[in-house]
Amino acid sequence: MRDSRRIHPANAGRSSEPVLWGFEGNQLLFVAGGFGGSLAVFRILYGARQWEGLTALVVAAIPLAAAITWVLLLMNGKPKRYAGECLEWLLLLFQRRADLPASFLEPAKPSILHPILRSDETEN
Repeated sequence: MRDSRRIHPANAGRSSEPVLWGFEGNQLLFVAGGFGGSLAVFRILYGARQWEGLTALVVAAIPLAAAITWVLLLMNGKPKRYAGECLEWLLLLFQRRADLPASFLEPAKPSILHPILRSDETEN
C-alpha cells in the first residue's frame, strides 16, 4: 500500500465580482446609469424637441461617455477611495487658486442650536 496525500478542500480561488465588458461590480451600475441617462436625453431631444436624429444622438451620448470615462479613469483597477480623493484634491486646488477662505471646506454650522447644546444659558 502506498502513502497518499490527504486532500483538504480550500477556498483559495480568485474571488471576483460579476464582470461585463471589463466593468466589475458597482461599476456596471454607473455604466447602466449613463446608458439610461443617454436614452432619456435622446428620447427628449428626438421625440419631444424634434431635433435631427444625428444631432440628438451625439448630444445624448454625453452621459454615457461621461459615465464610462468616470469608471475607466477613477474606478477601474483603483482603490475604493481613489475617486473621492481625486475630487478632494481638485477641490483643494480650486480653493487655493480662487483664494477662498479656509472655511470653504468646513461643514456649515447650524445657526439654531438645540437648548441642550447652548452654552450661553445659565441654570436657574
